[in-house]
Amino acid sequence: MKCLFVKSCLLGALLLSGVGCSSKKDDHKNLSGKKDKTIKINIVSEPQTLDPRKVRSLVDTNISKMLMEGLTRIDLSGKASLALAKTVTLSEDEMTYTFVLKETQWSNKEPVTAHDFVYAWKSILDPKYPSDSAFNLYPIKNAQAVKAGTLPPSMLGIETPNAQTLIVHLEHKSPHFLEALAMPVFFPVPSALDRANPSWPLESETFVSNGPYKMESWHHNYSICAVKNPLYWDKENVKTPKISMAMVGTDTGYKMFESSTLHWEGSPLGSIPIDAIAALKSANKLHYHPFSGTCWILTNINAPPFNSKKIRQAFSLAIDRESIVEHIMQGDQKVAHGIIPPNTKIPIESPFAANNKEIALQLFTEALAETGFTRETLPLITITYAQSGRTRSVLQVIQEQWKAIFGIAVQLQSIENKVLLNAAISKGNYQLAYGDWIADNNDPINFLQIFQSKSTGTNNTGWENITYANLVQQASNEKDTELRKGLLAKAQDILMEELPVLPLFHHNMLYVKDNDLKDVLLTDTGGIDFKWAYLE
Repeated sequence: MKCLFVKSCLLGALLLSGVGCSSKKDDHKNLSGKKDKTIKINIVSEPQTLDPRKVRSLVDTNISKMLMEGLTRIDLSGKASLALAKTVTLSEDEMTYTFVLKETQWSNKEPVTAHDFVYAWKSILDPKYPSDSAFNLYPIKNAQAVKAGTLPPSMLGIETPNAQTLIVHLEHKSPHFLEALAMPVFFPVPSALDRANPSWPLESETFVSNGPYKMESWHHNYSICAVKNPLYWDKENVKTPKISMAMVGTDTGYKMFESSTLHWEGSPLGSIPIDAIAALKSANKLHYHPFSGTCWILTNINAPPFNSKKIRQAFSLAIDRESIVEHIMQGDQKVAHGIIPPNTKIPIESPFAANNKEIALQLFTEALAETGFTRETLPLITITYAQSGRTRSVLQVIQEQWKAIFGIAVQLQSIENKVLLNAAISKGNYQLAYGDWIADNNDPINFLQIFQSKSTGTNNTGWENITYANLVQQASNEKDTELRKGLLAKAQDILMEELPVLPLFHHNMLYVKDNDLKDVLLTDTGGIDFKWAYLE
């Protein structure tokens, strides 16, 4: 079989020979004759960042949880359990959390203190700090105002009476707060090191961990090797000595899995090749796990013609989502009629997320008349996406559907994932872009907060709506469950009429795994945790 990509084949050969993330004695069998216990996985591409304050992609989030840890961690039962926190006390009004920390260390042997949490959170909330996930900290009292620059950092609702105690005051009750604390945006960072060397998260030689694993090597664009952290507070429950992370394409990764070079391939770290799904299904080798994620097409409402709401509505109505899910995705994904996954029970009434060719053409014709464009003068429609065979297949279907209904050409532009996020989407240098959102926690408001303001780091569409923003804010403060659901439903209805994003389908994890790999934790928010994992 020919190698289409030199890098992929070279790395595959390195990992096959044990060179990619191990020494010769750690080859398939070590000197004592025991089978190598290294877990080998594929993360597909270079992480965009491993600074927990900045991670955004699902893969980067999962790697961060491997190397670092916060006050809580999602355990094998799927619940938030105490991690760096030894105890937590909740006030009677449920607005103040008092955490007493365990005595733990960074991998450079410096102590982890409450001040490291405060330093990390205040740096994220600095108005000049580039963190797309800052909104997750807004349940903390005055956090949003601090990020906006209208209040000083000293007014943030956190206290540190001593190095082992962290007191957090909330704006309102937050039933998912302990679960949210397991997210990287709430992790501490080594404050002394960060002040001395802000570039510490960029290289293995300077990277500092406090999680189950620490970084041994990072060969950029090729591999990352993580080894068991001997200073981790719960090291007795970490059963695997080493995790090797390859960075190869989907096809190469699947071939490596078939040759027993990888123990896990597919979601949530990558994907399964489309042409392999049917055979895996028939052989009962394909694993499924639902999770709260929605795939969509982002629209830049500052880029004509998508500044027209009718154009956005027309293009949404012209998408046959059922055919994409059935013939391209093939993994029991659910068609998206809204952005919030259906398992949250938030009702959705949107006339623009169903396939209707006649109304799509009618709206398109009306929009052309209103904007002064004709089919000939309409700007070339370009969909930008991260390099992926499956994504390209989905977009080719949409490309043909739009061409058939509107009689216009649509261009597909493939770029590197890191470039897509950092240089295109985050800077508004796109017209349409293929993307998705994976819930940070199980609260459905997480999907709506993305678009609460056009200044929100995760809202790169340029869209905002004051009525929508007020509904989301009211839902944030509402204690009554049913009233809260009603507010969320009204907000989603506005979003689905305005359509800054065109929802396609709700995610479902598809993966293959080695039968000897045990106790890998998958969560409903797309998390994968190897803390307890081992090879039998």
